[in-house]
Amino acid sequence: MDLKEIRESKTGLNQKQFAKLIDVPYTTYRNYEKQVRQVPIDVLLKISNKTNTAIGEILEQQSSEEKNVSLELKQIIELVKKVHPEDLKKVYGYLLGLIDARS
Repeated sequence: MDLKEIRESKTGLNQKQFAKLIDVPYTTYRNYEKQVRQVPIDVLLKISNKTNTAIGEILEQQSSEEKNVSLELKQIIELVKKVHPEDLKKVYGYLLGLIDARS
C-alpha cells in the first residue's frame, strides 16, 4: 500500500485532514504522497501510530517506488547517451521546459 492508500483505507481522511492529524503542513504531506519529499522518521512514526500500520510496510512501499524511479532514470540515461551531441542542447532545453511547466 502507498501512503495514499494507507491514509484512505485506515482513516478515511483527506490529505488536509490527515496532515493536521499528524501535525505536518498540508503541502508537505502532499509531497510525501507524491514522493517528492522523503518522509522523516518522526513523521513515519506518527503515520504508523495514527493508521496502525507497521513502519516496515510503509518503508517497503517507499523503497519499491524508489527502485522504479531508479530504473526509469537508468532508461532515460541510456536514451540520452544515444542522442547525437548536436541535439543534446535541444534535449536539455526540452527538459528545462518540462521542469518550468511544473513549477
